[in-house]
Amino acid sequence: MQVRERVRVVIESLPAVVAFAIALLTLVPGDILNLILPQQRLTERLLIGVLLLVCGASYLHLYLDRARERKGASQLEAKIEGIRSHIAALRNNTDLIAQTRAQLDLLPPRARALSSFAGSYMLSRIDDILNRQFFDVRGGFFFQDFYRKVFEELQPPCDLIATADATPTYFWRGRDLNELFRGFIARGGTLTRIFFIDSLEQLQNPATLDIMRGQHAADVRVYWVLRSDLPDVRYMIADKQMTFGWQLYTNSAGEIESVNVSWNTQTAEERYNYLYRVLHHERTQRFTG
Repeated sequence: MQVRERVRVVIESLPAVVAFAIALLTLVPGDILNLILPQQRLTERLLIGVLLLVCGASYLHLYLDRARERKGASQLEAKIEGIRSHIAALRNNTDLIAQTRAQLDLLPPRARALSSFAGSYMLSRIDDILNRQFFDVRGGFFFQDFYRKVFEELQPPCDLIATADATPTYFWRGRDLNELFRGFIARGGTLTRIFFIDSLEQLQNPATLDIMRGQHAADVRVYWVLRSDLPDVRYMIADKQMTFGWQLYTNSAGEIESVNVSWNTQTAEERYNYLYRVLHHERTQRFTG
């Protein structure tokens, strides 16, 4: 392999070497030059020599640039291959997490002090994802971005059932959510939403009606049920295929505070079954707008 590389280097650099050699011959007086350019005057010889030097230098510059690019690409490929080999050598997810923790421990003392909390937090979340099939999402902007991203990425078949409060605070006053639901449904998904209502009077509340009518217009299948008619009230989203299920938790202001996201088969089935029971409860009513 090394011999091949050396031969390739010699061949690629040959034009520059030839150009420099001829340039030197034109610039240095002598009998050999007279054999090559016998009729040329001194000025013409100098001009030809300079041009050949410029050509040779330009080619050499391009050649060195290409050589540096090849070297960089080769080093990057070697690093990637090393990472692949390293990952392949890890026996399971536990080994991966242990190795990552060991790498964090090798950081300089100040970096280790600064990253200790964040590193432990992230490793704990990775352990949840890889080994326990769930993760928790805090409320606020992070959850809002997460929520939007999930609805943008979900592909059919995906038939969702969800429960929610018909309040602006529950939906963080997100005016773009109905377009998000409409896009998901246009791709072939379905979304059924059951709203928990505190009283029949709430159905006359303009804010409540605005939420329910907006989702109904976005082709969401909208239902409602009195909170008092249910044995327990839980905020959830799950799919009919039982591939995942969320449970959402609210604070005293009715805002989403945290979400547990799981694709564990048993958990997804439990959450879907709860939603199915609420949907088919005898007091659950279809909202028609």
